[in-house]
Amino acid sequence: MNLTSICCVKLKWSGEFNSKLSLTFFREVVFYLNKTYESVIAHIDYVDKEDLDLVNHLSGATQKYLKLSFKNIQDFMTVRSELQVIVARN
Repeated sequence: MNLTSICCVKLKWSGEFNSKLSLTFFREVVFYLNKTYESVIAHIDYVDKEDLDLVNHLSGATQKYLKLSFKNIQDFMTVRSELQVIVARN
């Protein structure tokens, strides 16, 4: 008897990425993302994470990140490529 013939598991893909922003621009960036990509972004959250690139990352200090979640991989790739162009300009 084979395990694959007994059960089938389907996982829902929930693509997301985190972006660190200046604290002064959080509200403006969220407004822009909601307005521009409202049909493709599932939700936007604020997340406190430890930045391992910092010299004192062992101190436990956290920084705010913007977490973007998407409905499918196509939306994820589209928004990511468009945002990379914007970030490269700035």
